[in-house]
Amino acid sequence: MTYSDALSYISSRLRFGIKPGLSRTAQLLEKLGNPHKNLEFIHVAGTNGKGSVCAMISAALTERGKKTGLYTSPYISDFRERMQIDSCMIEKDELANIIETVRPYADTIDDLTEFELITCAAMLWFSNKKCDIVVLETGLGGRFDSTNIIESPICSVITRIGLDHTAILGDTIEQIAFEKAGIIKPGCSVVSAMQRQEALEVIQKAAIERSCPLTEAGVCTAQKRSIDGTDALYGNLFLHIPFAGDHQLENAAAAVEALRIAGLCDSEISAGIAKAAIPARFEYIKGNPDIIIDGAHNPDGARTLADALRSLAGNRRIIAVAGILEDKDYGEMIKILAPCFDTVITADGFSPRELTSERLAHDMSRYTHAEPGGDFKSALKTALALARDDDIVVICGSLYLAGALRPLCINQF
Repeated sequence: MTYSDALSYISSRLRFGIKPGLSRTAQLLEKLGNPHKNLEFIHVAGTNGKGSVCAMISAALTERGKKTGLYTSPYISDFRERMQIDSCMIEKDELANIIETVRPYADTIDDLTEFELITCAAMLWFSNKKCDIVVLETGLGGRFDSTNIIESPICSVITRIGLDHTAILGDTIEQIAFEKAGIIKPGCSVVSAMQRQEALEVIQKAAIERSCPLTEAGVCTAQKRSIDGTDALYGNLFLHIPFAGDHQLENAAAAVEALRIAGLCDSEISAGIAKAAIPARFEYIKGNPDIIIDGAHNPDGARTLADALRSLAGNRRIIAVAGILEDKDYGEMIKILAPCFDTVITADGFSPRELTSERLAHDMSRYTHAEPGGDFKSALKTALALARDDDIVVICGSLYLAGALRPLCINQF
């Protein structure tokens, strides 16, 4: 099997959509010899901040000298971002070999989804590579997410909870918190980022019911803010957080508490977090003009992006390239984001679920100047042509859009 064959086979599972439940994952892992039982995990769920928290935790564990697996989703530019060891993506031939091994067993399980297949393949790869620890990000929810097949993690981490995927997880904060808190396993340590009270109460109740020690992350205070990161203090611990925006202070606090539970000392935590990297989370690309790529794709994510731009952009003019999926709460996202921009060039051509650039421009024009840019490449070219050297171009609204444009921005055509 070639790498291209492996990706085609994985994509073939998309037709089964999202089917919450653990039975199919359990069946496949059993056929593979239950590789997950050879591994230790830090398990991360939440609405926003999961990717950043996972990046900080995994970077610090690698800095400590642990062979650290990272399983995350979605990917931005390269599918192999989803499976990494010590910040190195799985090699193409390794992915092909793993999928070739898994495929005969996967084909015997009815309706096995893409995410279930990838989760099981990742478990087998991490086990074969003898990882010391795996940082495991949930895909959707927690309770019935296929990653929740693991038994007793070193620590379960719940990042800030907001409204997203309401058709599947519920339409209140309490319902969504209940689903996310499903990763809390009896007797295991739990860390919660700062939460709305209604979410925190659900997490506290789950921790009490399952006899779990719960650590509520405290306040991390910014000392110096810049567009490429934040210097901060968490108690007496100095942190350089290499991601901009005050929302990353909460994420860093949760990562610190999880790492302390995992046995790292503060100097190891500080050194590790400073080396964290994650694409498309207020990712800063220096140039003329500067570019910021942010995959915020729900109202809470839009709000944190808007706050960061207001805090860090100063008087610089901001031109946005925006694209949003139709099945998101796009009306609320537009209301939050559009006023931050001097001009918006809307984009499409990056997802079957997207709003057309014409429709998005029409809706955004109620708040700022907006014009349809057509396909995403044309939209980026238009934005860069409009921008002066001291302007900022912001790409936002969808991880799919971020993934499509990120390689072009890095190579600034």
